[in-house]
Amino acid sequence: MKQTLGRKKRQNEMARAKRYRMDIGRLLLPGSVATLEDGRCQVRHPAEDAVEAIFGDKRAYLEAYQARMLPEIERRKAGWPRGQIQRPLVETCILRHDEDWVNELFLSCRFVASREGPFNEYVYNWFKGLSPERLQYAEGWYSEQAPVQELIELDGYLVQRRCPHLKADLTQFGVVEDGVLTCRMHGWQFDLATGRCLTSDDRGLHSIPADQAAERERAEK
Repeated sequence: MKQTLGRKKRQNEMARAKRYRMDIGRLLLPGSVATLEDGRCQVRHPAEDAVEAIFGDKRAYLEAYQARMLPEIERRKAGWPRGQIQRPLVETCILRHDEDWVNELFLSCRFVASREGPFNEYVYNWFKGLSPERLQYAEGWYSEQAPVQELIELDGYLVQRRCPHLKADLTQFGVVEDGVLTCRMHGWQFDLATGRCLTSDDRGLHSIPADQAAERERAEK
């Protein structure tokens, strides 16, 4: 099913490019050979299905690429310096009762640090809100961004209005094709049937079939 959707999406992209006479560039893979002659670029790939293997099942391709590169990434990470910060810098922030350590310290380039795992905006924002007033503001902001506060209907599904990525309005930037919702603001994609994010593993879309929501509402009445 994934391969069929990926192949159909690729075919649609190619058809759209041909319709508008767009030159969508050339994809070069390890082992590909590009020949420039008479104003044209001819590319020969190491295998006939090399490109299809990428776009037919992109997740499988990326997971295989991750598995190949992980040993090299881990080798390089082992040589990275661990977090190093001078104690007086921390003590100064404490003694001055600084409410925003991000701008006072973290962005000052006066220490060395490393991160394991994805960026955690909650920890980052916590260090920007070290006072009761700032914490109340942050809690209010996140409460307003709750995904299920406002739902819209797209292609037979009730989904949250704001994109889980950076809260773009999906009534303006959401496009559905083959059961996949794409936010045109930054290109993030979601499977409408499951709400699963196809771009990142740490984001999910609140999505429910509209007919199920209607039946649930009638049952509650």
